[in-house]
Amino acid sequence: MTGGAVRIPKDLQTAFVDRHLALGLGAGVSQASKLPEWNELVCRLAEQFPNVGRQSAEALLAAGYDATVLATILRASAPGKKEFAELVRQALYRDFPFRPVVGKETHTQFVAHIRKTNPTLHAVGTFCGVRETQRTFLPNPRVRAVLTLNLDALLEMYTRARFRKRVLRTVERAAADASSSRIHSYHLHGFLVRDFTSATRRREAVESADRLILTEQQYFDVVADANGFVNYTLLYLLREYRFLFIGLSMRDPNLRRALHLSFKERIRELLAEGETEETACARSLRHWAVMKKNTPELDSATTVLLEVIGVKPLWINEWADIPALLEALYESPGEHSWVDAA
Repeated sequence: MTGGAVRIPKDLQTAFVDRHLALGLGAGVSQASKLPEWNELVCRLAEQFPNVGRQSAEALLAAGYDATVLATILRASAPGKKEFAELVRQALYRDFPFRPVVGKETHTQFVAHIRKTNPTLHAVGTFCGVRETQRTFLPNPRVRAVLTLNLDALLEMYTRARFRKRVLRTVERAAADASSSRIHSYHLHGFLVRDFTSATRRREAVESADRLILTEQQYFDVVADANGFVNYTLLYLLREYRFLFIGLSMRDPNLRRALHLSFKERIRELLAEGETEETACARSLRHWAVMKKNTPELDSATTVLLEVIGVKPLWINEWADIPALLEALYESPGEHSWVDAA
C-alpha cells in the first residue's frame, strides 16, 4: 500500500483495518510548534535557576550526564513540587508561537496555525477523527489508544479545535475515569495544560503536575513500583494493541524495558503453545517505529536495537513523509477520505 513514496507494510495495514492499532507519540510530534525535546527542556529549566544556568546545563550534558540527572539538580533547587511543575510548564510552552488562549473563539485560528506550521501534529490529529456528517466528527474507531511520553496538551488542544468536540480522553493518573465514546490518551510522564479556560475549569482537575517523571529518582521509583500506573498501563497496552510509534527516539528506558518484557512474555507464551522459536520471535515483532534513514551502518544498528524489543523500523527519507504515511494508512480500509478530516 503506497501513499506517494511511502509504503505501508501489509501487517501494519492489517492491524489498522482489524482495529488493533494504537499510536505511541514522542517529542517529535510537538517540535515544529517549538516545544522542546528532553535535553532542551532541562536546559530551559536551568535558565530559571541562577545557581545552574543554561551554560552549566549544556556543559553537564556534553560531559555525558543524563538529562534526568540534570533534572534532579534542578528539582533540588526548587522550593516545592508545585513551584517546580510551574517552572516546567513555563519552559515547555515558552516559545509556542500561538499566543492567544485556545478556546472556542480561537479554534479556527488555531487549526489554521497548526496546519501551516506543524504538519506532523496536524496529521496525527487528523488520524484520530472521522467525519460523521457534513458538520460532525467522531473518534476514529480504528485508533484504539494513544500513548505519549509528552507532557504537553497540543494534541488534545488541536483535536478539540479541529473536530469541535473531544475525541480524546486524557488518562493522566490511575483515578481517571474511562470513556466509551473517546480514544484514551495516556500521558505516562505527566500532563501540563497551557491555557486556563472554561473548558479546562481548574488545572488541577485535568492535568497531573504532581505526577511528572523527569528526575533520575522518579525514573528509579517507576522501575521499583511494578504495580504502579506507568508500569501496568504500559504492559497492558503493549499486550492488547500493536503500536505505531511516531516522533520517538525509542531510547526512553521505561519504554524500552516495557517493550522488552512484553516481547519476551509473548515469545514464552507462543513457545508454550507449541510454536517454534523462529516463528514465536517473528510473531512477537508486532510494533513499528517511524524512523528517519541515516547511514547504512546506523540504520543497521537501529534495526537491531529495535527488533530485540519487538519493534520493526518503518523507514522514511524525511520527517516530512509522516503525513503521507498516515494518510495512506488512514485510507487503506476504504471507508474514509483523508481530506474529509484534514
